[in-house]
Amino acid sequence: MDTAAPPSPPRLFWNHPMYVLLVLFGAVAVCGLLGRLLGEGIAGLWGSSLTELLSEGRVSWSATDRLALRLLNMVVHLATFTLASLLTIRIFYPGHGGSYFRLRKLPSGREALLSMLLLLTAYPVAQAVYWLNKQLPLPHWLSKPEEGQQGIIEAILRMDNAGEFMLAFVTVALIPAVGEELLFRGVVQQQLVRWQQRPQLAIWLTALFFSAMHMQFEGFFARLLLGAVLGYLYYWRGNLWLPILGHLCFNGLQVVAKFLLPDAFAAAEGRAVEAPNVWVIITTAVIFVLIAQKLADNRQQPTTIDE
Repeated sequence: MDTAAPPSPPRLFWNHPMYVLLVLFGAVAVCGLLGRLLGEGIAGLWGSSLTELLSEGRVSWSATDRLALRLLNMVVHLATFTLASLLTIRIFYPGHGGSYFRLRKLPSGREALLSMLLLLTAYPVAQAVYWLNKQLPLPHWLSKPEEGQQGIIEAILRMDNAGEFMLAFVTVALIPAVGEELLFRGVVQQQLVRWQQRPQLAIWLTALFFSAMHMQFEGFFARLLLGAVLGYLYYWRGNLWLPILGHLCFNGLQVVAKFLLPDAFAAAEGRAVEAPNVWVIITTAVIFVLIAQKLADNRQQPTTIDE
């Protein structure tokens, strides 16, 4: 376990965690804008526009459109999350990015396996929370953006061959796992711990930001739970590779299942979300707790960034 605390930033008047987070959010805005501009260029290569690719109510997507949409999402996500996080840490921790993010040491095989199992056993509980979330009436101004995104998600996850599967896996699983963990657990959670010295509060606040930033409110509480699980995983083991791996496993298996079982997914999409099976939830929740205890065992006191 990589328990060495990252070095402190230079002792300038602006090294308070609040300034680190302000720079991060500024970088997210600027890099996100640059990503959109690059995305517009990508769309232009296919004779389309960003507005057309992201338009609501679109009913048909050609293979070329799907390729452009995946490339667009890759570029925007890499700029908004990965690039913004790396630039922020470059400013405050020049030359120490690996130690800051706790990426210098690869986890053991046991840690990696337990981390993936932790996220997999969290899935039925997250689905139950999603079902409960769906029962809440949402105002139209909250549900409308989600309806517009659904068609885009379905287009990205339409995979007619192995090449499309690989692109969809990178778009939906690999790039988000790296970029979102760098930003949320790597920067936001660490800086909130440094600021408040209250790891539990930092984990849940970061999970709240994590869920809110996805702008998908029907799954808000399920994603909040997922964010908290990833936050605790980072807190327990002090290695960012583990939440990255868990995140990748959680998203990636859904892409794999969609590719291998398209008929089952197509049938499920036409049905309302069903109430969860209580016994499945109880069983997986018990396994989840046992795995969590294994991962939390023998951890040292949480490391924070020195003031």
